[in-house]
Amino acid sequence: MENQLMYQTVLSVHNDVPFFNYVTEAVQQQSLDIELLTANDRLEALDLLDCNETIDWLAMSLAIPRISDGYLLLAKIANKQFPFPNEKIAVFVNECTDKVASSIEMHGVENIYAITELKNFFDTIGGSDSDEKEGGNNVKETESTASVDDVEKIQTALNQVMGPVGRFIFEKWCTSLEDLCQPAELVENIVKEIGNKEQIEQFYKALQG
Repeated sequence: MENQLMYQTVLSVHNDVPFFNYVTEAVQQQSLDIELLTANDRLEALDLLDCNETIDWLAMSLAIPRISDGYLLLAKIANKQFPFPNEKIAVFVNECTDKVASSIEMHGVENIYAITELKNFFDTIGGSDSDEKEGGNNVKETESTASVDDVEKIQTALNQVMGPVGRFIFEKWCTSLEDLCQPAELVENIVKEIGNKEQIEQFYKALQG
């Protein structure tokens, strides 16, 4: 982006005071060349992304306020409903287990940080366009690719929550594992089919479990 050498505009999406305090402290204490925008939920974040073309980074937690909202935001961006590059999304989690990382990477996002790495993240992007490999667990630029393991994980989570009905929902949107359906698109379609908020939340938890 053109303003990368001057300053970075970061959209911080969160729904808890500690996360906001971490972000604010990281920017203020280090006097970084960063303009900070904030959103409290996925709808507000999507509105800002839609009307603001100068946003360079999206830094978010998953619970905005529900964990399912965080995944829905990632899914919409991964499906290119909003022209925002996946490699410019940073997801901050309390504990970055392999299962949590896998559920995020399923959406083509690989910049996954622990909350405690917020300062390192902002130090890396503020005032420098150096390689974005420092400070995070998986900070690198790659294209999202589907795998049989990803699709099988989605099918297992769906069956766990919906029982026999899950098979019919799955087959409606993915006829076979060999088709290698795009995971982010498949998850979004399944969520629409489920409809019930409580079951959607259970589905996302099953994806992580």
